[in-house]
Amino acid sequence: GAEGTLGVITAAALKLFSKVRSTATAFVAVPGVAAAVELLSHLREASGDRISSFELIPRIGIDLTTQHIPGVRDPLKQRYEWHVLCEVTSSRASESLSELLTDALAEEFESGRVLDAVVAQNDRERA
Repeated sequence: GAEGTLGVITAAALKLFSKVRSTATAFVAVPGVAAAVELLSHLREASGDRISSFELIPRIGIDLTTQHIPGVRDPLKQRYEWHVLCEVTSSRASESLSELLTDALAEEFESGRVLDAVVAQNDRERA
């Protein structure tokens, strides 16, 4: 017997998302975890909640990848203990998300919540 593993599906719900047509990605150095949380809040507000990914990365994560994966290097010139990899996306191709992300990061740099940042200029840098 099936021992209760077979069932009848009576309904299903799908959540559909528009195709991503515009993307901006940044690698950001932050002073610590609290600053990263504040940065997430600011970026959500500045981007109209278009943050599609936001990852906190400790220094050891950068060190492991640069030491063990050929061709990988730290995208920032100076060594920092905490990093954020964030991406903003939109279904509108005409939106300048790189400019939006750069402006939002500049505001956070002035407040001290961002120590350094680089915004990907193309798909190769984004990868």
